[in-house]
Amino acid sequence: MQLGVFKVSTFRLTHSIPQSMGFAIETPEGLIVYATDWKFDHTPADGLPADFPALASLGAKKPLVLFSESTNVEKPGVSVSEKEIEDSLHKIIEFAHGRVIVSTFSTLISRIQQVLNVARKLNRKVAFVGRSMTTTVEIAISLEALVVPPDTIVDIKDINQYPDNKVVIVCTGSQGEDKAALTRIAAGEHRQVKIKRGDLVVLSSSPIPGNERSVSSLMDNLYREGAKVIYQKLMDVHTSGHANQEDLKLMLALIRPQYFIPVHGERHRLMLHCQIAQDMGIVDEEHCLVSDDGQVIEFHKGRGEVTNKRVPASYVLVDGLGVGDVGNIVLRDRKAMAQDGIFVIIVTVDHENGEIVTSPDIISRGFIYMRENEDLVHKSRAEIKRIFTKHSPQEKMAKADWSLVKQKLRDEMGEFLYNETERRPMVIPVIIEV
Repeated sequence: MQLGVFKVSTFRLTHSIPQSMGFAIETPEGLIVYATDWKFDHTPADGLPADFPALASLGAKKPLVLFSESTNVEKPGVSVSEKEIEDSLHKIIEFAHGRVIVSTFSTLISRIQQVLNVARKLNRKVAFVGRSMTTTVEIAISLEALVVPPDTIVDIKDINQYPDNKVVIVCTGSQGEDKAALTRIAAGEHRQVKIKRGDLVVLSSSPIPGNERSVSSLMDNLYREGAKVIYQKLMDVHTSGHANQEDLKLMLALIRPQYFIPVHGERHRLMLHCQIAQDMGIVDEEHCLVSDDGQVIEFHKGRGEVTNKRVPASYVLVDGLGVGDVGNIVLRDRKAMAQDGIFVIIVTVDHENGEIVTSPDIISRGFIYMRENEDLVHKSRAEIKRIFTKHSPQEKMAKADWSLVKQKLRDEMGEFLYNETERRPMVIPVIIEV
C-alpha cells in the first residue's frame, strides 16, 4: 500500500484477535517495523503462527527502528501456547458431570474456537450468552474467522432440551463486570440461565489489574449458588496474548534495528524492555528511545531523538451523545458527588428587604438520610441563617451581592459539615427572591 512517500506492507503475527498483523513501513529515513500486540505461538488456535521468514527478511534490510510491545516484559520464559489451553479445557469438560460454563472475553476468538472444538469432540452443544459475545460470534462466523462444527451451536433458550452433561455455555463476565452475563448469572438475576448445583464454571481469563475484588466477589457468588469454579491459579485455563521475555528477545534478534522504541506499557516496563535490548547488544542506551504518551520522536538523516513536542493523546470521553465535551472539572464534580454526596441549600428571601422569608430548605443526596439525622439538619438550618445574616447587607435598602453570599454559604457550610461529619459533600446554595 502506497501512502504518499510511505510504502506499507504487513506481516503475520499471533495474538488473541484473529488475523493480527504487524506493519513494515518504508520511509525516506529508513524502514520502520511496527509489531502490534503479539506473541510467538507455534501451535495457535487458528493454525497460523507468526511469519518467521518475513521477520527474518525484514531484519536483513537493517531496519531503522523497531516498535515492540512491553505488556509482559516482566514475565520470564515464553508465552504458553493456545494448544495447551485447549488440552486443559478438554480435560475439564470431559470429566465434568454437569453443565460447563466457560467465561472469557468476547473478543478472544481463539478461546471460543477451542471451546467449540472440544465440545464437538465430546458431543456437547454450545450456547452463547451475553450481547457482546453473541454479536462477536456472529461477526466472526460471517468473516470465517470462527469455524463452527455442524450442529454444535444451539440457542440459549433451548439448552433445557439437552441433558446437563451435554451442554457448554460460553459467556462474558470473567472480570466481574457489572451487568455482564456471568455476573448476573452468579447473582441469580439472569432470565435464561440459573446456576444449578453441580455446574462447573471456568474463568478462562486472568483478572485485569484493578478487577481483582470484582472477580473474587464473582467467584464467591458462584460458590454460594452451588457451582464449582476453576480459574488460572488452579489450572492452565488462560494464556496471555502478549509476548514474554524470551519472545521479546527473539523479535529483537530477528529484526536487529538501529533504534528501538518500546511501546504498550507503563514507563517502568518500557525501561525494562530497553534494558533487555541493551543486554543483548542490539542497541545502546542512546539508540533506545522512550517517550511519554503524545511525545514526538523525530528522525532526521538517520538520527532519532525524543523531542519536547507533543500531540493530543489524552482520553476522549464519551457521555451520552457528547464526545469529548466532558472535561476535568465535570469529572471532578462527579467524583466528589460519588464520594461524599450533595447538600443543596435553598434560601428564600424577601425581594424588598433581603430578609429570609422562611426556614431554609435542605436537600441531601448521598450524604445523610435526613429523617435519621434531624439534629444535624436543625443545626445546619441555624448555621445557614447565621452565615446568611453575617454576609447580607446590614442596611435594608442596600442591594445584596447574592453571588458573594452564595460563595460564603458554600465555603462556610462546607467547613461546618466537615466538622460535624468529617465528610465533604458538594454544597450547592440557591437563593430565591420573592
